[in-house]
Amino acid sequence: EFEVWIGRFLAMLRLTLLILALAGLASSLQVSSALRQPALTRRSAVGAPRLAPDVFMKSKEDREFEEWARQKKIASGVDPDEDFGTGRRVESSIYLVGGLVTVLVPVIAGTWAYNAGYLTPQ
Repeated sequence: EFEVWIGRFLAMLRLTLLILALAGLASSLQVSSALRQPALTRRSAVGAPRLAPDVFMKSKEDREFEEWARQKKIASGVDPDEDFGTGRRVESSIYLVGGLVTVLVPVIAGTWAYNAGYLTPQ
């Protein structure tokens, strides 16, 4: 009976490692954020330092427009300095954890139930 238990444990361990490996492969399919960055802020192949987005001098019209847009955001109740990228990354992490739970819990529970004899093939 101990050998049967060890065999089931090792089978479950192999399945868990397979799922973790597949999760790692799935995350490698994600599109890199570097591809979505403008060319001026992306690092070159030789490792040149990044240029700040506002390296170039702005005209008076550009500064006036930025101030107008800032005042418009403040008037509408939106924080003009809010970093929306951070919120999107947090949201993405939440969805990732939820998706993993959605997939892994039934797979692990089903495997356990089948190995324990609660589920039988029809």
